Amino acid sequence: MLRFMAGDRPPRPPPTRWLQDPIWNMITTCWGENREQRWDIRAVYNQFLVSSIQEIVAGEQGNRNNSQTVIYIEGVVPCS
Repeated sequence: MLRFMAGDRPPRPPPTRWLQDPIWNMITTCWGENREQRWDIRAVYNQFLVSSIQEIVAGEQGNRNNSQTVIYIEGVVPCS
């Protein structure tokens, strides 16, 4: 904990299906020393939602048989 408070952060693990650049960027932003620059829970929630949708769309594009992907989004929280 003291190392973390001193600004020491763990290195980025190798990318996986669940830890792509947008998620890692979100994690490191949440570690920011300046409280005003950290994401609030609404922004974190929205990032996970967007990442999940991107995963669904990418999967659908790989399995496309002349069909269209329609995604209905419910629960996106404004970050204002």
